Amino acid sequence: MTLAITLEQARIRVQQLLDDEDGARWSVGTGDYDASEEIDGALQMATSEAVTPYVSMGGDRLDHMADYSLTDGTVSVTQDVTRTPTTPPPTIVTLTPLVLTSVSLVEGERNYPIVSVRNKDVEDTRAVTGFTLRVKAVFSPDLTDLRATDELDYSPPNTSFSTAWPAMNEYICSLAAAQLYPKEGESNQPLLQRISMLQDAIVRRPDSPMSAAFNSNSSRYDNYRSKIYRYSYITFDANADKAFCLRLHKVMIGGII
Repeated sequence: MTLAITLEQARIRVQQLLDDEDGARWSVGTGDYDASEEIDGALQMATSEAVTPYVSMGGDRLDHMADYSLTDGTVSVTQDVTRTPTTPPPTIVTLTPLVLTSVSLVEGERNYPIVSVRNKDVEDTRAVTGFTLRVKAVFSPDLTDLRATDELDYSPPNTSFSTAWPAMNEYICSLAAAQLYPKEGESNQPLLQRISMLQDAIVRRPDSPMSAAFNSNSSRYDNYRSKIYRYSYITFDANADKAFCLRLHKVMIGGII
């Protein structure tokens, strides 16, 4: 038994929740994802709507960690996903960050956690080079060019294992149905109650797996690298000509950089 749900299965599940298995009231795609079809469009909106509250409550199951090399002290924090639609050629879908969970400076085999600074508070704008940043982030879901037989994506896919989550799958399908349901002004209280129950089950679940910090005190930031470096993030940096741009900064200590 697989925990994954394909785009085709998600469409069918939304139709079931809408009591519209024959597709008489709401349009639904039959092949690759098609935003012009009502159920497909609702599934895209629902994936984003489902992930946001989970992340805002501190959920970590959808975290994705990767190392990024700096160019002139900056890097675009994005994740490219290769999709193979029914009609070739394959396409590259660029996922953008919904939230940055943590950023660390990597030097050799050492990992130094650093904290963020607002762009308006940056004191030294010179490029900091020669470092790699380890970024843990949650990316905004994007169903573009997903085939009907592909797994429903709400985090960057991994080729070696599935990140499928049955409760999240059902929550997304229920949200999609709720977005479409008031076509004729009717309400569906059982569906709304189901959404509330699933949301509680998802946002209240503990970290995965439940764990304690390796060194759960302030000393993890009490080292030289963590003290003198900060990072800033902005949706578009015109100076670097990069979108979703993370920039490394060196801090002035006692007026000295």
